[in-house]
Amino acid sequence: MKKIVTALTASAAFATITLSQEADASEYKVQAGDSLWKLAQDNRVSIDSIKKLNNLKSDTIYTNQSLKLQDSDTYTVQAGDTLSKIADRFGTNYRALMEINGITSHLIYPGQVLELKETVQAPAPEPEEVVEEVVEEEETVDVYTVQAGDTLAKIGGRFGIDYKLIAQWNNIENVDLIYVGQKLSLVGEEAVAEEAEDDYVQEIVEEVTQVEETTETTSEASEEVIEASEVETIVEVEAPQAEVEVVDNSAAEQAEAERVAAEQAAAEQAAAEQAAAEQAEAERIAAEQAEAERIAAEQAEAERIAAEQAAAEQAEVEREAAQQAEAERQAAEQAEAER
Repeated sequence: MKKIVTALTASAAFATITLSQEADASEYKVQAGDSLWKLAQDNRVSIDSIKKLNNLKSDTIYTNQSLKLQDSDTYTVQAGDTLSKIADRFGTNYRALMEINGITSHLIYPGQVLELKETVQAPAPEPEEVVEEVVEEEETVDVYTVQAGDTLAKIGGRFGIDYKLIAQWNNIENVDLIYVGQKLSLVGEEAVAEEAEDDYVQEIVEEVTQVEETTETTSEASEEVIEASEVETIVEVEAPQAEVEVVDNSAAEQAEAERVAAEQAAAEQAAAEQAAAEQAEAERIAAEQAEAERIAAEQAEAERIAAEQAAAEQAEVEREAAQQAEAERQAAEQAEAER
């Protein structure tokens, strides 16, 4: 286990820090049944923006995978939004949003950009305070078992290995597809060969040393002959054995690679079927919503026509009443004149 000791020096200046109201709202943990299309619809962003933020090469995502859904600490108001809805979506409350954005009423409009976090000044730290921090590196391993939420990039970053090399060493064609419980080799064939060669050389050195110790009383010439003889014998006997072991390991690795490839193909097929089912369900819901909107529009039109007709009839009744009143007034005036 290696240890690295670092010294951190704090300066006597004001630093600006960002405080989130809740947990980072741009991070989302994938749930069962989620898809990129569903997440994009729910969060009113595009599938391409989610893939770009998370360096996704395909549309396949996994349960418990952490995804970034927003690229900043701001949100652009959409039609139908309210402060309460926005606050619920990002794990805060509408009063905090009003305070952060200097809003005095609940009135917002589409296109308005709202800040989701607030910035405050931290107090100045003590000058020239030195703190020693001990960081322990994780123990290196040759084989790693995939855990929930892992990706090749995460595993490579953890052990300081390029994820493309891990994919190459384990015969993985789709670098975005691994599964929980999968065993990954973190040591390439060249490293294994070098380690075997080092062990082999070390064995030779130990044998030679042992021969030297047992022949200290003999002459220098005899020692040289014995050493040469021992080294020659070891090379002739041990080398074929090492070669057999390499062949056996290659066969086992090939079988494991074929098994992993079959499991990956099955996982991709299941993901494709799930995506197709979700797309079909989304289209069905959209069709039902369109039909409901059409029926509502027809109902509204019928009510408008009925209202106009009722208004016209009322106007006609009032006009006839006015004519009747006028006729009665004229008749009264004529009777008065005749009298």
